[in-house]
Amino acid sequence: MKIRAGTACKPLLALVPGFLAAWAALPAQAQDLEEIVVTAQKRSENIQQVPIAVTAISSAQLEQKGINSVSQLSNIAPNVNLDAGTPFSGSDTVLSAYIRGIGQNDFAFNLDPGVGVYVDGVYLARSVGANTTMLDVDRVEILKGPQGTLFGRNTIGGAISIVTRDPGHEFTAKGDVTVGSRQRMDAKVSFDVPFTDWILSTISFSSQKQTGYQHRIPYVQTNVNGSAGIPDCTTATCPYAVDPAQAFPAAGYQTSADEGGTNKWSGRAKVVFRINDALRFTAMGDYLNVDQSASANSALGINTPQLAGGGLSGISNLCLLGPAGPLVGPPGGQVPLALAAFNKLCTLPRGGLSPTPTPMPLSPPLYGVNADGNPYNNYLPYDSRFDTGNIDTTYSTGNSFSKLKNWGIGTVVDWSIGHGMNLKWINAYRNLHWDTGMDLDGSPEAILHTSFDMIQHQTSEELQLNGVAVDERLNYAIGAYYFSEAGHLHDFVTFPMGILMIDGPNDLSTKAEALYAHLNFKLTDHWGLTLGGRETHEHKTFQGYQTDDNGLSYKISGCYPPGAPNTLGAPPNLSCQQVLGFPVVGSPYTYYPTGPFTQNYNNFSPTAGVEFHINPDQMLYASFS
Repeated sequence: MKIRAGTACKPLLALVPGFLAAWAALPAQAQDLEEIVVTAQKRSENIQQVPIAVTAISSAQLEQKGINSVSQLSNIAPNVNLDAGTPFSGSDTVLSAYIRGIGQNDFAFNLDPGVGVYVDGVYLARSVGANTTMLDVDRVEILKGPQGTLFGRNTIGGAISIVTRDPGHEFTAKGDVTVGSRQRMDAKVSFDVPFTDWILSTISFSSQKQTGYQHRIPYVQTNVNGSAGIPDCTTATCPYAVDPAQAFPAAGYQTSADEGGTNKWSGRAKVVFRINDALRFTAMGDYLNVDQSASANSALGINTPQLAGGGLSGISNLCLLGPAGPLVGPPGGQVPLALAAFNKLCTLPRGGLSPTPTPMPLSPPLYGVNADGNPYNNYLPYDSRFDTGNIDTTYSTGNSFSKLKNWGIGTVVDWSIGHGMNLKWINAYRNLHWDTGMDLDGSPEAILHTSFDMIQHQTSEELQLNGVAVDERLNYAIGAYYFSEAGHLHDFVTFPMGILMIDGPNDLSTKAEALYAHLNFKLTDHWGLTLGGRETHEHKTFQGYQTDDNGLSYKISGCYPPGAPNTLGAPPNLSCQQVLGFPVVGSPYTYYPTGPFTQNYNNFSPTAGVEFHINPDQMLYASFS
């Protein structure tokens, strides 16, 4: 057995009493344990000799427990939370990873993960696509605590290292099929194909399909006016108005009868060229395709929104009442300035300001349509009527899709130089395109709709030199790392009935270089010392172009259009845009100034530790990182 107690920025002496208590509790004779080999320190070694908190999961364990994706590792790794239900993403391909409470659940481009995910030593820079499939995996190593020295950027919570299986020397074929409820059909197959004794290959394929468990049901609207001859109806035939599905800007338009379904396939190939006993070259590639409905979501409770505390839903409901509303009053009437602003917001058409190549058509004003005596142009106000009382059903009718194409290629040169030294060179390129859209409000109205379009590509190179010296008492790992990525994320969020339409394109590019060294020195047969450091330089460029395609700030202030002289008491020579502070001349709906904006980071990440080997199966250690 082995006791591990990793720390981050804690005094080492504070851990001594706990170590002694745990040591005293150890059995006199530890049972023999099966040797588990990991590469947590960039070299293959017995996990019992690694002074890092590591959870190692073998291929047999993955198969036995039916682990198909990274997020499912939470079930077997303590202090690890891997969630495929990242808020408002609508996609189970986005990984929200936390280790010991440290991580990141937002996939915005200007934020990086707090837990690094690596596949065969290649870092996955985005949380989008990080919930990758467990296809032909040899083992998974979950390293807990900061791993900045050896793994580098964005591993303050820890690192998840996925190692895929190497091809065998004989032709073999292996497959399995899993069937279940909701038309589940999962299949995996892998082939080992040796061309010669020194050219080996493996090819794997997997497919997962299952219908969603949350059903979209039609909302039946009772004739609220009680007028003779006006029947009850559904949203498909109802005279009570709802905005059409494509009324507002989005990353795409696609619905589904069920939510939470699965439809994805992936492939992986690896070819190993054994040049000689000392030199090996590996080429590998993988591809993941996802085309399914959005993640299921439920509105657990809907309070009837009022203007005070009701937010945009309360405003939109009041707009529908028009002159019958308790606070709005008729347009053009003698009403306070604040109420006149509400009139402006309600009586102007919605949208039409989208910067996309084809601007969206204007949607009709909301003012008074529920109080004009004509029930056939009524809108459905947003309130508790849309609470189905069942988390497996929803009245949503908006977007429901999750699409991802994620692929990568890479090479590894592994050279045993001699004199206890081994040189490894890892090159990789990855590319992803992600589109997703979901309806979060549980109603047929456009109350809270989100959709995202992301394109990202990255290149990375790492040169590692591992070896032993000083009569095999010193183990060292020295390396250099280069990383670059660039991409574009376009997010759309439509709030109640288009009163606010966030349209946010973002561009990002990153370049990073690092040098690192990690040393383990065996002072005696029982005592060991670890020292390490990593120097990183990173340059980021970011530009956000967020706009509001309905001009809410102008309309709610009563100062509209943007170029008009202001009516807010400021000097009359200032336009509405100038008074309200929109910074880009010629783009009155853009919230942020033009860039691009750059930031440079320089960081040194140290590691220090001491370990005491009680016997071959028991070790105490303390570490700082």
